[in-house]
Amino acid sequence: MPKMLRTTFRLLVCCFALATANSSATAQINWNVTYTDVTSSSGLGFDDPILGKLRRDSVTAATNYLGTILDGRGTTNLNFNASLNDSGSGVLASFGPLAATMW
Repeated sequence: MPKMLRTTFRLLVCCFALATANSSATAQINWNVTYTDVTSSSGLGFDDPILGKLRRDSVTAATNYLGTILDGRGTTNLNFNASLNDSGSGVLASFGPLAATMW
């Protein structure tokens, strides 16, 4: 085998090895997202006629991104409770676990 052909072959093998070694694998996390606004047809929050789909798409984009940076397997249930519609409450937003499972 001529020297130039051998060098080219080695270069291609190295490039292939680098390309496959650095490819990012996504985690195997299944996201079950439930929006109470949508299931109850409230017309608020995630069910808003103008911004609701954009809000749901933002959650989908966030879970897709988390799937690329988290190394995990399993199912995660996200439940977005009904949106508050009380302008006098002083609460902008709240978020937290409904239950935590430790093993």
